[in-house]
Amino acid sequence: WTARFSQEPADQSVVRGQRVILSCVVFNYSGIVQWTKDGLALGIGEDLRAWPRYRVLRVQELGQYNLEILSADLSDDSLYECQAPDAALRSRRAKLTVLIPPDEPVIDGGPEVLLNAGESYNLSCVSRGAKPPSMIEWLKDGLPVEAAVSTTEVLPDRKRVTTRSYLPIQPVDTDTGRNYSCVATNLAVPTGKITTVTLNVHHPPTVTLSIEPRSVLEGDRVTFTCQAHANPPIMGYRWAKGGVVLQGARESVFTTKADHSFFTEPVSCLVFNAVGKTNVSILVDVHFGPILLVEPQPKTVDVDSDVTLNCKWAGNPPLTLTWFKKGSNMVLSNSNQLYLKSVSQADAGQYVCKAIVPRIGVGETEVTLTVNGPPIISSDPVQYAVRGERGEVKCYIASTPPPDKIVSDKLIPKMSTKT
Repeated sequence: WTARFSQEPADQSVVRGQRVILSCVVFNYSGIVQWTKDGLALGIGEDLRAWPRYRVLRVQELGQYNLEILSADLSDDSLYECQAPDAALRSRRAKLTVLIPPDEPVIDGGPEVLLNAGESYNLSCVSRGAKPPSMIEWLKDGLPVEAAVSTTEVLPDRKRVTTRSYLPIQPVDTDTGRNYSCVATNLAVPTGKITTVTLNVHHPPTVTLSIEPRSVLEGDRVTFTCQAHANPPIMGYRWAKGGVVLQGARESVFTTKADHSFFTEPVSCLVFNAVGKTNVSILVDVHFGPILLVEPQPKTVDVDSDVTLNCKWAGNPPLTLTWFKKGSNMVLSNSNQLYLKSVSQADAGQYVCKAIVPRIGVGETEVTLTVNGPPIISSDPVQYAVRGERGEVKCYIASTPPPDKIVSDKLIPKMSTKT
């Protein structure tokens, strides 16, 4: 019978540190059998002195010459061939691939990564010395996160690879205490190696400003509460009204009496810590009676002129405004302006601007309108005197402006002659 291989070494993969056996069985052969590694003969016999971790497992009656490698290392990652020189037999070349798990992954800045809220940041995880290269997955509180980008670097031995993964995040103030994990896996460690960091996100105070009660009457007490949280901790409070700092108000609660100015001048609470400050403000729904903001000014105009009278009130709840002429109930306007077109002397007099705030109060103010025009003369057509006594004839003159001169004439009736 002709010598031949009944079993040749096959390609194998082995995790570094494990034992591996490359098979070689030669049928109908009793000569020398040797192994080569990358074309270099390992030696003759069972114990290979130059390779203390290598041994040929010989069972001659079976023609078996298996090569055993203990505690496989990266240096064993090679091509192996079984040879029977006396029969000029050479097996196929078998590739032994030594799998190397990555080192423990490392996240830059761990175990606690300090960030600022709102500032973009790339979490960086490095997995060194793996063969084949590591696959890196990110977890956020145990759940997978996408959008990571990876780069690789081949090490000087040209077999192991370092992988670095970058995960972009946009931290917010509520991310403090959140955990990010980097899981590195390859064929040597299919379950992966994991490392975890915890975020510590610094942010200016987050502030909520509330008021109690929400609606008050002028003169009632009102309490402002400034609820805030921050990282690092709050360093202090500052209160202001209408932009003016309220001296002595330094706590999270501020109590005062509310007047009408609180309706238009907001109360603000400024809270600060080591990284920033936050200012929030609120207006008070103060109910107050009419307050005159713009007082109407007296006007003097010529007859046939157009006139505008201005008046402005403030109040809360919203007020009702009316214009009327004193002595009359006729409403002339419901706005801040009273417009009179082509006035006559009859339009002269006192005008009233009246404001009513429901359930709160009433206010009114008067203004004089003077109309220049020709004098108006009136007199009783028949007037009487006692014979023999001094008589007096009366006439009445209305004039704006006052007359320059008053002249009276005596009219002598014509006498009729009878013939």
